Amino acid sequence: MTVCIAAMSQMSIVSASDRAIFGGSVSSDAGSDKQDSFAGEWQAMFSGNDITQAQPIIERAREYFDGRPNTLKEARSCFKRAVQDQIKEMATDRFLSRFSLDMPTFKKSGNKLLDSITFSAICNDIRSVNLGELQFLIWGFDHLGSPHIFIVGSNGDDFVYDTVGFASLGWGATAADVVLHYLNQSRRRDLQETIYSVCAAKFMAERAGVGRDTYLFAKTFGTVAFSHRNGLIEKVRELWEHVGAPRVPESISDTLKVYDIKCQTHKEAMDDLIKEFSLTQQPTTHDLQFQPALPESPEESGES
Repeated sequence: MTVCIAAMSQMSIVSASDRAIFGGSVSSDAGSDKQDSFAGEWQAMFSGNDITQAQPIIERAREYFDGRPNTLKEARSCFKRAVQDQIKEMATDRFLSRFSLDMPTFKKSGNKLLDSITFSAICNDIRSVNLGELQFLIWGFDHLGSPHIFIVGSNGDDFVYDTVGFASLGWGATAADVVLHYLNQSRRRDLQETIYSVCAAKFMAERAGVGRDTYLFAKTFGTVAFSHRNGLIEKVRELWEHVGAPRVPESISDTLKVYDIKCQTHKEAMDDLIKEFSLTQQPTTHDLQFQPALPESPEESGES
């Protein structure tokens, strides 16, 4: 169970993730950083139930991107191609290598080299190859210094989040997104405000089972390192827990008791309504709502 988060600020992009690794009955809260450099100005974060293919895909994307123009279009194209080619390689290794075939040969001549039953079975096997729940959150800057965020799915499809300005993926993504929306995170925020928002989103994701240990990173166009004094994450967590986190007001029970809140049977509700009307000769001051009535059965409605 993991979460990866990236958000744009005025001049920077801030990212955060947990560092937990889960494997069967064994887990570690500080097992791995789930982020790697994809190219000079680009970072790749990843999440999934099996991350063994993440590093080969990032390395493949890095190779494809080398020497190409630093644009969002090229970054998307190279990473999608890396995912799709990794799936092809997995399929070849699992199902074609035993027949000394590669994917182009199989596609072109497989139905001639193999009997129909074997060919059909291999086609079905190839279709079943996938990356599970592995996904990538890619963020960085193009040659003009413009920030970009996009997600590449396990089939090589992608989604661009430049308009929203932030994105999350993984088990805790929903909780993280809710907090970023709640805090009105946008590119108008400065670096410090965005660090708080991203960390807060990570802390909320922990309620969904995400590991507590936090990896925090930030980058502006042209920079290669991010540093801060010790205690930054702990201080943000303290502020979140004592000031920022949503909480139920301590006096809420007493405050709302005056509104006479109660759940009633149909008879109790009608008795109260009649009693109030007879006393006041005015429409009720209560907001009375009934659950939708169930449809009558044929026996009750008299239908045959």
